Amino acid sequence: MSYGVTEGHFMRARMIGPRPFLIIPSGLLFFLVALATYYPGLEAPMYYDSAVRLQGNQHLFCRGLLDVVGIFPQRPLAMLTFYLNYLVTGMDPFSFRLANVALITLTSLAVTILLLLILDLASSPYETASRDKRIVAFLLGLVFLVHPVQTYMVVYIWQRMALLSCLFYLSAFFAYLATRTGRIGNQIAGYSIFAILALCAIASKENAVTLPLVLILAEVTLLRSNFRSLVKPIAICSAAMLVGIGALSFLERPHGAGESSGFFHTVSRYYLESGLTLKEVALSQCRVMFSYLEMIFLPLPANVRLCEAREISGSILQPLTTLPAVVGVAAYLAAAFYLLRRRPVIAFGLLFFFVNLLPEAFLVPQYLFFGYRPSLSMFGLLLVLADLLLLVSGKVANSPRLRWLPAGLALTLCVGIIGLSAVTRSKAELWNDPIVFWGDVVAGFPHDSKNVEKHVRLQALNNLAAELDGKGRHDEAIGLLKRALEINPRDRHSLVTLGRAYAGLGNSAEAKVYYERALEVNPGFAEALVGLGDVLMTENHRDSATSYFEKAVEAAGDNPAPAETIGEILMKSGDPARAARYFGRSVQLDPCSAPKHYGLGKSLMAAGDTSASLIHLKRTIEIDPRHWKAHNDVGVLLARMGLLDAAVAHFKEAVRINPEDVPSRRNLEAALQQRGREKAR
Repeated sequence: MSYGVTEGHFMRARMIGPRPFLIIPSGLLFFLVALATYYPGLEAPMYYDSAVRLQGNQHLFCRGLLDVVGIFPQRPLAMLTFYLNYLVTGMDPFSFRLANVALITLTSLAVTILLLLILDLASSPYETASRDKRIVAFLLGLVFLVHPVQTYMVVYIWQRMALLSCLFYLSAFFAYLATRTGRIGNQIAGYSIFAILALCAIASKENAVTLPLVLILAEVTLLRSNFRSLVKPIAICSAAMLVGIGALSFLERPHGAGESSGFFHTVSRYYLESGLTLKEVALSQCRVMFSYLEMIFLPLPANVRLCEAREISGSILQPLTTLPAVVGVAAYLAAAFYLLRRRPVIAFGLLFFFVNLLPEAFLVPQYLFFGYRPSLSMFGLLLVLADLLLLVSGKVANSPRLRWLPAGLALTLCVGIIGLSAVTRSKAELWNDPIVFWGDVVAGFPHDSKNVEKHVRLQALNNLAAELDGKGRHDEAIGLLKRALEINPRDRHSLVTLGRAYAGLGNSAEAKVYYERALEVNPGFAEALVGLGDVLMTENHRDSATSYFEKAVEAAGDNPAPAETIGEILMKSGDPARAARYFGRSVQLDPCSAPKHYGLGKSLMAAGDTSASLIHLKRTIEIDPRHWKAHNDVGVLLARMGLLDAAVAHFKEAVRINPEDVPSRRNLEAALQQRGREKAR
């Protein structure tokens, strides 16, 4: 291939990229396609880290930005975007995902523009028209946009971190190449833009650490730089990246929690959780790499999952697929290096894919496979595909008999994009039902679990069991939780959920056994303390129950959830005055939560404190104007006070929001009749 680069000096070749006036309509089209593709999952509940670290920490969002960043301080830019999302729409899953749709749109545009730049740098010996390159880049940008892999960066809200990192990573790479090749004439401005974008990438997620290595690969493969021209720009750019990486490494914490512990302690903790050695991880990841390739090139619904429990490679012969996988990885890399001179774009694409799989593969070993991980890496494979398509197009350009082939390939890509979008829609729709979602994950477990990673299986079983228990399917939950305890008999979450399931069946004796076992594992586990107190309340041991409730609130610290749960328990047991005390504690810790204000207002209403109840019920409506229960209860209180016009207004709003609620409709009818009688007097 011939290049506009000689001896480290660049020819300012004419840029074939998208004309500026076409970027906006292209972006609008991309956004509409993305919205249509991911819409089925936009209103789904939050899952996994999204539920635990975002929804579960809503009280920290209420306090301010610094508290939100403290949830996961090593990724401050991503946490900032979550905070901004919350300020605009509250903790609404739809709005969080809508923002992710906008981000995947921008990322796909970045993919398109970067593909065009690289194709411009490397002119094929089979010259193709600029139009062909634009068409290929545009269609492959759409492939990136709707590929099922991206479901786990758009619908899985927490992985906005990976999405932001991908956007800034590709944008920084573009800024570097454009500056390096003279397309950005002012080098100081160009490299400054690169540095800012690179730091944004690393502040979104640590896997952007590979960017300096990718720049070196680009210099060697795409730009064919000699050593002298390579050292200076790479040294400057790498130094800028390393400053950010070094600063953030001190903020690394295992799962973002606890005291600041640094990079090495965090990685050590992750290996301890996984129970794997570096050798086992390396061998297992050889097999996982081919799973990612299968997921990208053959994205059937059965091949695309958020997470899977994978068999561990204990040696190069166990399981038997390990040796072929190791040989396959070696062949993959050998092919990439062989093509360095012959097809540099393909070589770079293959190496880009491989390099960007490495950080999470080796630094987060407790999950051997995660569906979102190949999202950034996929750009390399799209680059390979783009070069192959243009090679075919160039070869047949002067052949009358084969001139139909480029159009045929473009049509095939269009059909493929429609097929990819259909699969992605089906995967996005799964998120609407947590039982179906986690059931799909559990169904993918290997039948032989003797040498299968434990962490993923344990979490999936616990999550599915918790959802089943919440729907009253206690027996099914118990069966799954006993499977979880076979994996780890001391898992506190399995023990507590099992206690809750037995309590749901009315078997308080078994419930106490499992709550007590959870407390043996962790005496300060607030959920177990609350559960045990709840069981004691049902047995009328109120004093003992109160003791456990107090211990739970103390153990929870600034977490308002246990106090809210205790308030609900006391309300059910007919003790609204004491319930109000615990709801008051939860409101004190999380003053921006509509459910907590409603719980306090409802308990005060039951205790006879009308004025205080009205304050908190109205505050509920201020936070959540569609809280129909609060509207109904405010109407009841206002009607008792003789303020019938205001009461009618609230009853009407409750009925408008939820026309199926019979008490609200009856209250509205009664208030209207009473108001009519008073006016008739």
